[in-house]
Amino acid sequence: ATSLAVSGGTAHISAGSIVVSANITNPALPTQRGAYTLTGTGASTDVELDDTGTYLFVGSANTTAEVRILNVSNPASMTLAKTLDMSGTTSTVSGLAYSTSLGVMLGASASDTQELVIFKKN
Repeated sequence: ATSLAVSGGTAHISAGSIVVSANITNPALPTQRGAYTLTGTGASTDVELDDTGTYLFVGSANTTAEVRILNVSNPASMTLAKTLDMSGTTSTVSGLAYSTSLGVMLGASASDTQELVIFKKN
């Protein structure tokens, strides 16, 4: 696994081009609830949930879709809500953090022109 984010009894785990949701209410016997395959090139690098547990932000090494936002309100059937391309850079978003007080997602990039990107949730 590359990264994981937990909300209640559900863990969202990224590994390569796959994001898996697992029921972890019984830690001794976790079960897969669903999976989502990221399209295109570039593996996932980090995941972070918003404050409601509805949206999962997925950072990646994809040069035209550095951040993908998945709707995980139904972990058995995750859907792509939005793809974000950091215009002007072909970089990896390798670190994500969600600020509940500001309602924004912060992404750390390896780009020499956009080291920190801020995404407003709407």
